[in-house]
Amino acid sequence: MPNQTGKTQAVLFLLCVSATALADTLPLEHSIRDACSDRYFAQVDVQTCVQQDAERSATVWHNAQAQAIAKMRQWDEEPKYADAALKKYHAAEQAFAAYRNRYCDWAASLGGGAIGTARQMRKNACIAEQNRTRAKQLQQMMNDWTF
Repeated sequence: MPNQTGKTQAVLFLLCVSATALADTLPLEHSIRDACSDRYFAQVDVQTCVQQDAERSATVWHNAQAQAIAKMRQWDEEPKYADAALKKYHAAEQAFAAYRNRYCDWAASLGGGAIGTARQMRKNACIAEQNRTRAKQLQQMMNDWTF
């Protein structure tokens, strides 16, 4: 009988390596704030930089969504299954947006008693990170999906 502990450890190792590889390719919340702080001195400029990064990340996410929808619409499947998949996809994206907003509210709250603009920068950087991560997930799923 195979060693279950060894298999579990191997799976956990692969998951950690995969998560690390994903994190290495996407800018994280703190690195987004750091990059803007390195480029600008004035607080308002740093805040604008982080906000613009969040806006760019939304475009990346929306482009990934459009590509996913386009690929699903090309699916040669019975309409009832294709329609159900599209409905579930839209529900999943709405759930992701709700999760992202709540998660990033929490991340911003880790700023404690910092002024509101600092907490907003944390939130916007978090949103940028989450949007890019979600876009990458969608792209990988669509790349791996054969039909």
